[in-house]
Amino acid sequence: MSEDEKKVWEVIQALNVSWTTATDVDDLGPYFHEDAVALVGADRRRISGREACAAHWKKCSENQIQSWKEIDPKVRIFDGQFATVSYAFDITLDRGDGVRKASSSDSFALVKDGDRWVIALATV
Repeated sequence: MSEDEKKVWEVIQALNVSWTTATDVDDLGPYFHEDAVALVGADRRRISGREACAAHWKKCSENQIQSWKEIDPKVRIFDGQFATVSYAFDITLDRGDGVRKASSSDSFALVKDGDRWVIALATV
């Protein structure tokens, strides 16, 4: 990964650390663009806007995450202003009705906002 790609990946990793460890979940908004959109596989409705996206990830943090592992991340940057991130993951969690293990993948599109990268689109 190039240094710029590492900076993009660090945004996603920081978000994932926040919600999987339930730390700093009251301040997830800065990870998202003000017009961000999230598409969640289990829900037909799109989540629109920075605050709504932050609220979704905060809600996810309510699960008891026992383990989280990102696998084979791919980061691509286009014209220095747009980036895509995709990776597979393994998760073990307890939603209050027993421990579950799952494997899936996430994809993100990020845009440069001043000197930082923010999430514009998440498909999880």
